[in-house]
Amino acid sequence: MKIVCLADTHASSEILKQYFLSCRTCLDKAEMIVHLGDGCEEAKQYLKAYKNIVYIQGNHDPKNLDLPSEFMQDISGLRILFVHGESQDRLKEQLNIWENKLRWFWGRPPNLTDYYS
Repeated sequence: MKIVCLADTHASSEILKQYFLSCRTCLDKAEMIVHLGDGCEEAKQYLKAYKNIVYIQGNHDPKNLDLPSEFMQDISGLRILFVHGESQDRLKEQLNIWENKLRWFWGRPPNLTDYYS
């Protein structure tokens, strides 16, 4: 089964338009699309032509969307758990976001250390 996972599509409409155009070939081949949260509402207009889409609650999605916090799927004998995940320390998360905005402004790559620790 071909699954496309995407997340964090909370961006300007121009950026999202470019993003989804660049992903189109991959999305067209997908048998399932899983949006792992943050920007679910923004993504829906770009994904409405596709079938079998699952939206997961992200830590920046409004709570009133009533989305599941996880999704489990058995695929070829494997059980896969899809979750967005979120930082337990919101202040540290926000500081890291601003650090990376500054790094982008100065032409430096993002610091992803805390995302993968």
